[in-house]
Amino acid sequence: MTTFALFDSSALVAASYDRANRILRLRFIKGDVYDYQDVPEKVFSGLLVAHSTGQFFNTRIKPHFTARFRERIDS
Repeated sequence: MTTFALFDSSALVAASYDRANRILRLRFIKGDVYDYQDVPEKVFSGLLVAHSTGQFFNTRIKPHFTARFRERIDS
C-alpha cells in the first residue's frame, strides 16, 4: 500500500511511501523527484507531522538514506 501526502513547504511539494518496499518518494519544490531506499515507516510518519519538513528532511532523511534520482517534473 502506498500513502501520499502534500506539503505547504519551501522545500518539499509531496511525498509518497511504499510500505511493502520501504521506498520514500519525495518531490521537491524545483520539480526533482527522488526515491529513498529502505526507509522505516516511522521516518515517513515523522515527516508527516514535522514542524519543518525541510529541516526534517535535512536531518533525518538526507544523511541516512540512499537517494536515487527518478525524474524532474516541470511546473
